[in-house]
Amino acid sequence: MNRAILTTTVAAALLAFCAEAPARTTCEVKDGNIVVTMYIAFRGGDDELIARWVKEITDVWNGQDGYQEYGQCKCRVKFVVEMQKLKEGERAPRGWHYVEVKPYDGKRESLPQTPDGQVTIAYMGRTTSSPSVRGASIDGVWSTRSSAPVNPRKPQGERFKDAAHEAGHVMGLPDYYNRKTKWMAKNIMGHTSGPNSIVTPDLIRLIVQSVTGKGYCPKCPPPSQQPPLKAVKVDRLKAGLDYEYYEGPFEAMPDFAKLKCVKTGQVENFDLGMAGRKEYFGVVFTGYIRVPADGLYSFIARSDDGSQVMIGGRLVTDNDGCHGMTGRSGEIKLQAGLHPIRVMYFQAEAGMGLEVRYAGPNIGKGLIPPSILFTKPQPPTRNQLTTMPARPS
Repeated sequence: MNRAILTTTVAAALLAFCAEAPARTTCEVKDGNIVVTMYIAFRGGDDELIARWVKEITDVWNGQDGYQEYGQCKCRVKFVVEMQKLKEGERAPRGWHYVEVKPYDGKRESLPQTPDGQVTIAYMGRTTSSPSVRGASIDGVWSTRSSAPVNPRKPQGERFKDAAHEAGHVMGLPDYYNRKTKWMAKNIMGHTSGPNSIVTPDLIRLIVQSVTGKGYCPKCPPPSQQPPLKAVKVDRLKAGLDYEYYEGPFEAMPDFAKLKCVKTGQVENFDLGMAGRKEYFGVVFTGYIRVPADGLYSFIARSDDGSQVMIGGRLVTDNDGCHGMTGRSGEIKLQAGLHPIRVMYFQAEAGMGLEVRYAGPNIGKGLIPPSILFTKPQPPTRNQLTTMPARPS
């Protein structure tokens, strides 16, 4: 195929992720690493172009170090593409992604068509002036889940890493979250397009959870098989939580320890009433939660935007990222008694909200009540000391 003359597109019909197609994308533990494998069968196109796409996918998703990290245990995650070139008339292996390379003649009719606009991936070689192609450049990529648009009338000879962006769809991530699918309402795949592609820790978490369907690291035993976290003994507690309030243009959960705290105080529960603005702030709640019995507990964080729940220093629920009101849950085994709890929240823009629920032995899922939240009494301030009544002699 002469790419100097002929524009090519690739239409990839994504097969359903179900028990009948287990090879769609897999996530396994191999040699101590988490390995995410995409199985893609190509028909048509030349070997050089396909090899470049495969290399681009693995280079971007594995990053400069050749791997990513996931979870508190910092497991290494490696991304692999199992590729097969099909002959004319040969069918793709059962459960593989199927990519067909065919000529594009500049007419809308030759573009890949899908009924729902969500199952086509198309790679564009050379340039086109077709208004129906939202992204097109020399060796660029577009899809019905559109990548970052490229001006098709002014090609710069740039190499947009959109093959890596489309691989995110192969691994189960859409461009935009929506209420119907319970994904976010903002673009989370934008960083995987363009000349400065970057894969964020949030994307790694979402990829692993999307492929495995589990909210914990596949390298670690499930929470139900882990030993219970021992309770702690703390004297002189009172009802409530401590909070630290921060301000800044957050788009992901920051390292609050490296930021300047604007104000501190104590609240009854996970209330955002202390916020001095409606956008770009963060809050860290700390204290203790008392659970009545030994057993497996679920903690559910529902928030707009990001939130995380830590129990005893362990990240249990990770709902990070910019998104609409979305809930995520995690599990941990606890011994009856007091456990340190830390809930982190940040607000980017638009809507805001935070709800923290739990469930456990003989406890139905509901908001964590203030009656089981505790903190240490704050020492009296200088003004309080000077106004306290004198002790009788």
